[in-house]
Amino acid sequence: MPTENPTIGMLEQLCRLYGVTVGDLFEPLVPDRDARYRELKEKLDFIMDAGVELTAIAIVENIHAMYERTKRLKKQS
Repeated sequence: MPTENPTIGMLEQLCRLYGVTVGDLFEPLVPDRDARYRELKEKLDFIMDAGVELTAIAIVENIHAMYERTKRLKKQS
């Protein structure tokens, strides 16, 4: 039986179809018991609502920044 791996784009399309955000799908994973988790969910919604291309760009930029910061920290140790 053939299987397919859904893409983030497909996930976004399904969310639009059902009127939910990608963050809503992860809500059970992020408890809403205190403001810290509500803020995390809001940030996740904001990031995912930017679309696949902008989200991918942001992830790549953050990986580069983390790499450079780690290099600086290793030099200091």
